[in-house]
Amino acid sequence: MDTAAAIDAMKDMDKKGDPLPALLRAATEGDAAAQHDVAGMFYQGKGAPKDDRLALQWYLKAAEQGEVDDQYIVGMFYDRGIGTKPDPKKAAHWFEKAAKQGDAEAQFALAAAYDSGVGVPQDTEKAMKWYRSAAKQGDAPAARNLGLVYYHDKKDFQSSFEWFEKAAEAGDADGQVMLATQYAMGQGVKRDVPTAVKWLKKAKAQGNEDAASLLNALGH
Repeated sequence: MDTAAAIDAMKDMDKKGDPLPALLRAATEGDAAAQHDVAGMFYQGKGAPKDDRLALQWYLKAAEQGEVDDQYIVGMFYDRGIGTKPDPKKAAHWFEKAAKQGDAEAQFALAAAYDSGVGVPQDTEKAMKWYRSAAKQGDAPAARNLGLVYYHDKKDFQSSFEWFEKAAEAGDADGQVMLATQYAMGQGVKRDVPTAVKWLKKAKAQGNEDAASLLNALGH
């Protein structure tokens, strides 16, 4: 089904009391909120036929009007190949638009793209910038990944400890493991095995296999 066919079907749907026709009218007239809602109906298959391609088309229309949530969603569609072939470059393009509007999830996604060099040239400094922006909004995985950059790339154990601690306290299991590792090895902090064990047990309780292995190595 294309957009024209969907609009042609509105009369029949009106008779059934379906909400899609009215939304389609508003969306076609340029209402960004309606475009978002129509996209969601096509994506979820609720109130409209399940159609990822049409969902992407309508999310894209809203994204092009500057709707930050839709910009992030479009990025995810291109990233995961929903309703289209995967396109890392287009995904990064839309993540950047949303990231610049302050969306933490988009900032994390853009940082990860720069970190890995997928869709954009690899750039550690830009990755750190966007991880930091997301982390400051409370995004625990961003704090953990920023810690990983400091730990592995920068060898700055004090800074990595700071960000792993933020991630760990927010409940990120991998952050808890890395924080425990620094306590156990005395990296960026005074060596403290009991505290390392405490954090490893928290991570293990979340099903983290690395935590279980490290606890075993520490005799716990």
